[in-house]
Amino acid sequence: MITYNVSELMQDIRIALDENDNSTALIQQQDTDAIAINEIIHSKIEDAAAIICKQAPLSMTDGGKVLPGSIANGALALPSDFLRLAYIKLSTWKRPVVVPITPVDPLYTQMASEHEGVTGNIYKPVAVMVAKPTGLVLELYPSNGTMTASYIPKPAITTSDNLETIALPPKLKPAIVQYAAALTCMALGSPDKAKIYIEYAKALLQ
Repeated sequence: MITYNVSELMQDIRIALDENDNSTALIQQQDTDAIAINEIIHSKIEDAAAIICKQAPLSMTDGGKVLPGSIANGALALPSDFLRLAYIKLSTWKRPVVVPITPVDPLYTQMASEHEGVTGNIYKPVAVMVAKPTGLVLELYPSNGTMTASYIPKPAITTSDNLETIALPPKLKPAIVQYAAALTCMALGSPDKAKIYIEYAKALLQ
């Protein structure tokens, strides 16, 4: 992760909007209310970063942070800034899990089976993302063993000494700038222009 100055990131987004011929007119029309546009751009940075960090290949995310906590009753409580699982492996498993399933997956009903060959096992472990009243948890099948895991946190703007910053995977910054431009266009009532930036962002994730 690299920490970026939010004001500089906003400038990058504004440049992206200005560089697109189709968006130049939009920006010029709104110049009388530049402060409002800056507020819109600012408000879209975290959303754009979260969307891109969730969609990007894991190889572009810098591997994320160590997943804290311990397993209790077969489940692991996830931190409040959890966005996406990067990797989890218990010492008894023969392979890790990188993509958890959800309770709507037909496989989830098999986890309650009394037959060991049907439930998750050390050769084919299963992790299930479940929403509880207390927050998200990761149910693990099987759940015995020492855990090694990492996750992608929700990107968040922080302020220190009146300076706003946000930590982002450097490989994803260009796509985040383009997606923030797309969300800005949507907020300004230009969905067709937004589609252009979304396509730019997708191309940068290839």
